[in-house]
Amino acid sequence: NFEDEVLLAALEGPVRFVRNKKGKPEREWHPATKRVVLTLIKGIERMQSRSKVQPTTQEDKFQMLQKLLENICNISTSTQNCSQAWRECKEIGKMCGDLSRKTAKIVMNQDYILGGKNNLELTQDAQDSERAYRKKQKRQWVVEGRDPFKDFTFSIDPNSLGSWPRIACPKCTKRSKIYCPLCLVPLPPPPP
Repeated sequence: NFEDEVLLAALEGPVRFVRNKKGKPEREWHPATKRVVLTLIKGIERMQSRSKVQPTTQEDKFQMLQKLLENICNISTSTQNCSQAWRECKEIGKMCGDLSRKTAKIVMNQDYILGGKNNLELTQDAQDSERAYRKKQKRQWVVEGRDPFKDFTFSIDPNSLGSWPRIACPKCTKRSKIYCPLCLVPLPPPPP
């Protein structure tokens, strides 16, 4: 997440981030991933809601995004590409809400290609991840459309169990139906 102060500074000039490589600090540009672009967009909206910036039109927001991309990611682009990025990254954010956490992470860490035509398509590794997740989550023991309890037989009608009165447990005297959840002992059925 970019703090408001960082975004405001990036609207004025270049902002590079310090990474410590082998004991030496180095200043680097942020990569333009889908996560970074979406975070910049959310940052503009957040600063607008806090009255820290005052874009009057949608075009002003695209120009702010253009400045942020240039000063944080070192990428020069057009406001038309920023308009596309704004729409697509909002869609990517919604799409990731429907994906598994692992797949969403794969999608958000991918590079965002400004002006690209297939930023909204899932890559093969994201598709494989989501397929594996869906397969793992599928109930293996249930055949869809078939009642899993159809072959069960009960000595007592399950519908009648709800009508049993509460009975005191012989061990702890707690009043319960069917069995005592504390002692884990079955309670005797009521007289017929």
